Order: sequence, then structure tokens, then C-alpha cells
Amino acid sequence: MAKLIAFAVAMALSGLLWVFLHTTDLGRAMRAASQNRDVAMLMGINPNRVFAVAFGTALALAGAAGSLLMPFYSAYPFVGQVFVLMAFVAVVMGTLGNVMGALIASLMMGVAESLGIQFVGADSGLIVVFAMLLLTLAFRPSGLGARRGR
Repeated sequence: MAKLIAFAVAMALSGLLWVFLHTTDLGRAMRAASQNRDVAMLMGINPNRVFAVAFGTALALAGAAGSLLMPFYSAYPFVGQVFVLMAFVAVVMGTLGNVMGALIASLMMGVAESLGIQFVGADSGLIVVFAMLLLTLAFRPSGLGARRGR
């Protein structure tokens, strides 16, 4: 039950992040500054302020993720290394800068890892995920969430 609650909170935070990035002026400014800093400055956006808010948002979300994960894992200095690696894979597979693509890629990775552990063996979950990454990079180098023609 606790894992289901953690999943629901994580999905709610992901949805809130998407809403923030796509409906607020600050979210639009963040997306503009991340795509082209100089053009964003010409449009009156202060990139340093926007990057500071983006950094703070990332820290808050990382803290929320850590607090959601700690009931299931013992605490030691390098507890987050696997999660950072998996987050990187999800972002690469889902297309850099595409929150919805990363969310869909991470759900696919979770299902694939679970199926790999279930049917192949206990240590094969990460192998299945990295095989998915290699296949994605081989056939869709820009990521699963990228639009064609860009």
C-alpha cells in the first residue's frame, strides 16, 4: 500500500510539474530560456532568475523523490546512484526536455524491469532497461518523445 501511495504522489508531482511548465508564465520562461538563452533575453526574460527557479524546483522535486523512496530502502551515502542513472536513462529515452516523454519512458522502463526480473532473473532488470536504451538510441536517436521532422 505504501508503494502505491508513493506512486500516486510521484504521478501527482509529475502532473503538477507539467502544468507548471506549460500553463504559467514562469514555466514558459523556463522553457524559452532552456532552448535559447539569447532570444529569451531579447524577449525580456532574465535567464539567471529563471535558472535559479529551475534549480530550486529541481531540488524540491529531488527532495520529494528521496522522501518517497526512503521508506523502502536503507539509508547510506550512495543510495541514490541507481536512481540517478535510471532517471538519466528515462530522460534520454523520453527526449531531453520533454516531461511527458520522460514520464512515459520511465513507466515503460519500470514495466520492462519488472518483467525482466520476473521471467529472466533477479539481476536482469537493469540489463533489460539498458537494452531498451540501446534499441531506442539505435532506432530513434532523438528519443521516443521527439516529433518527426525536427
